Amino acid sequence: MKRALPGTETVEAAIDTVRAGAAARGRRPTVTAIERLLDIPHATCHRHYADLIDVHFRPRIPALARPTTPTEPSGSDVRTEANLSRLRKENTDLRRTLAL
Repeated sequence: MKRALPGTETVEAAIDTVRAGAAARGRRPTVTAIERLLDIPHATCHRHYADLIDVHFRPRIPALARPTTPTEPSGSDVRTEANLSRLRKENTDLRRTLAL
């Protein structure tokens, strides 16, 4: 048994709801959120509502805010780099041992 697909007005209302909810939380709206709200699979959404998503949703997504100045590494970043360096050295030593 096939379910009836939501109408254009319903999809547009879902787009508006997702955009408003994302703005209230300070997050980016996603097509996945629209699909979950409408309870339809991604393929169905893409197949039947791609034009609505392209026209009413994507152009209105705010751009991601990018930092203009590079930030100084925090203490955890320095520890992470040291840990990665140690693990890389260990892997190199293990590969050499395996080659022998």
